[in-house]
Amino acid sequence: MNRTLNNNNGLPNLIMTNPEFPNAKGYSMGNAMPYFSIKMSPLNKTFIDFEFEFINNEILAQIYTLALKINKIEGNKRIYVLDENYYVKQDINIIRINNMLPKGKFEINVGFTFIKDKNDEYPTFYRVVKYVEK
Repeated sequence: MNRTLNNNNGLPNLIMTNPEFPNAKGYSMGNAMPYFSIKMSPLNKTFIDFEFEFINNEILAQIYTLALKINKIEGNKRIYVLDENYYVKQDINIIRINNMLPKGKFEINVGFTFIKDKNDEYPTFYRVVKYVEK
């Protein structure tokens, strides 16, 4: 796939305002390496884009929600900044957020949950983790 991050080939995914995880008490972490990679735009832009590049797009039909979770790192603490779910599309998947992050260090988790796991007590969140500083 030879696309640039801020292209006109696809609009950002819509946010899922009411995701349903009816039995969830939390979530477990899964490794995203077998499924996708992420291209992230620089932190000096107005918007931050996260573009998913799936190894095999056939898996998109099995995904319930894409997700973005951001925590600010202060010492040994992780402070919640953002935890949102997005609808998956069958072509280009881009999560875009307004770059209102304050200065500091951040842990950014980008990933997905399978449809088959959405009713579990601890649905698996398959993720890529990026550590960045603004």
